Amino acid sequence: QWPRGLPVRARLRRAPGRMTRKHTEVAVGILLRADGALLLSTRPAGKPYAGYWEFPGGKIEAGESVEQALRREGSAFAKLTQPQLEQQVESLVQEYTAANLPGAGVRMNYLLGRIQRNLVGLLGFIQRDVRQSGFQPVAFELRIDDRPDSDDPDAPRVDPVQLDDGMGHTVRIVGTVDRVDTMELGGKTYIRVVDYKTGTKKFDLREVYYGLDCQMLLYLFTLERNGGHLFSQGTAAGVEYLWADPAPENIIRPETDDAEPSQAQNYPLEGLLLDEPSIYHAMDTRGTGAFVPLSFSAKTGEPTAQSAKARLADREKFNRIRDHLDGMLTDMAKNLY
Repeated sequence: QWPRGLPVRARLRRAPGRMTRKHTEVAVGILLRADGALLLSTRPAGKPYAGYWEFPGGKIEAGESVEQALRREGSAFAKLTQPQLEQQVESLVQEYTAANLPGAGVRMNYLLGRIQRNLVGLLGFIQRDVRQSGFQPVAFELRIDDRPDSDDPDAPRVDPVQLDDGMGHTVRIVGTVDRVDTMELGGKTYIRVVDYKTGTKKFDLREVYYGLDCQMLLYLFTLERNGGHLFSQGTAAGVEYLWADPAPENIIRPETDDAEPSQAQNYPLEGLLLDEPSIYHAMDTRGTGAFVPLSFSAKTGEPTAQSAKARLADREKFNRIRDHLDGMLTDMAKNLY
């Protein structure tokens, strides 16, 4: 929705006889919701036209395509300062409250304040992860379905895997992936599926064998098999479950000019990763264990034997898990029908 009563840059007019200004190509991203609302940002303080509204985007550098420029400018999230992050969260919470919880009472406002504080901590953690990781987010709320979204028919999606139970029935795996991160290496696109969880349930591969906690793995294998139009030479790199609302731990950050806040919240991770050093080290480049569900040996810099056994799987093991889940789903279809 268009802002009212706020500064909007007026059209610039060139006076007759004046020299033509240098032409600058820019890329902008227009995010339009089904209700007609669109995303605008304000220009930062200290820049020309500070406080004015604009579409997110920026200049196209030499040799860049529009898409490449938008991807680069989209990384601005990682550059937000703590006050800017807090301001963004406060605005989002206020917008949601006004639209969905008008007249909220004292207790509700207390709960909203708690949610707001947790969001600041969670986004700060994700921001630190993005800054240090070779894997970068490329999709959010990605639908796995062969039917277009009724609210946004042009939204990216991936066709579901379809399995035949041999009795005339077809099993389709559909759903929505919270977040997809990728890294290109050696001609492949390594795919990581990230899911935000509440609570403190731990990932256990033994439960996957019996059909529990297998949703993210099903999504990962679907993206690997059917996501070629989005992820060239897609290869499974693993799944991570991020506990979005635990009692967060605190970590002490070094006191340097570019350091993070001295008390930064750390959020636990669970999951299963590809057992290739180039992959899990790209996810946690300093080997801290803060951004992967692994513990690293201070002596070798490699995952400890215990965490490697529970949280790493080689390519063949991933394939066996995929085939087991396919067989389990077809068996379920036979039993249902």
